[in-house]
Amino acid sequence: MSVPCTKIGFVNVITPPFPLVDGNLGEFKQQLEEMLKQGEIKLVIDFSRTQAIDSKGIEFLLDIYEDARKKGGNLKLCKLSELCSDIFAATRMNTFFDIYQEPEDAARSFL
Repeated sequence: MSVPCTKIGFVNVITPPFPLVDGNLGEFKQQLEEMLKQGEIKLVIDFSRTQAIDSKGIEFLLDIYEDARKKGGNLKLCKLSELCSDIFAATRMNTFFDIYQEPEDAARSFL
């Protein structure tokens, strides 16, 4: 299943409609890796339809972040649910990732 992706300027906004948990990440990871290979290196993950994340999901985001940074890009997050926000705070990932309220704010931060 391809995850919905829209563009705001030159930034890809990806909106996964499922929890970022072990077992849900395979095809999504392939999609993002393919985007990076094609030079789409400015990425925003919109959590508006993602209600949960586990340690495998966080590890996945860290891998994509690292791959994007190696290519001169970045990965930013937006619209975290209350649960996801709590998980990011508990793991201190909220101090690692740039997190925004709206996709437009995240996209604008690349300028």
